[in-house]
Amino acid sequence: ILTTHAAGNKVLSSNGFKGKIGGKYYPIIRAIVEKNESKFIRALTDKTNLTGREKSNFKFRAVSQIKAAAEMAMLSLTDYTSHSQLTEMCVKYEIDCHELFLPEIQGIIEVGLKSGSGIDFCDMLWLPVKLNMKFPKYDFVFCDEGQDFNAAQLALIERFSKNGVTG
Repeated sequence: ILTTHAAGNKVLSSNGFKGKIGGKYYPIIRAIVEKNESKFIRALTDKTNLTGREKSNFKFRAVSQIKAAAEMAMLSLTDYTSHSQLTEMCVKYEIDCHELFLPEIQGIIEVGLKSGSGIDFCDMLWLPVKLNMKFPKYDFVFCDEGQDFNAAQLALIERFSKNGVTG
């Protein structure tokens, strides 16, 4: 008996992915926000000089929005290279992510794909599917609360089954 995260992590481990779990994308996103801080502030506020507190709040919101959109792109198996699909995804899932941030998501995910800095919780679900890794096959895979699975979890579960997925 495994959770989908544990099952995905097991596949990652058996395919050579090792490392610390959690927090992988946060430093990447913070670095992007820091690098583009003035461009983002100019585009998203009417102020030219923010106070220290305003700047800190702005950075926090930017990091949160980008992280939420990047994680949903992975979990929904959205084509993160398509600006229009990312926009549709944000509308569908009501993610408050400014359009200016969307081009950054592709870079974040691609850096995460190449990064040896660990495994994020989203990686456990989408990387085995995205990288078409080898899965152990089972005659039966039983799942509870299937209505709550996201696209990455469903794709992961399908890969474990010898005979596909049935209702």
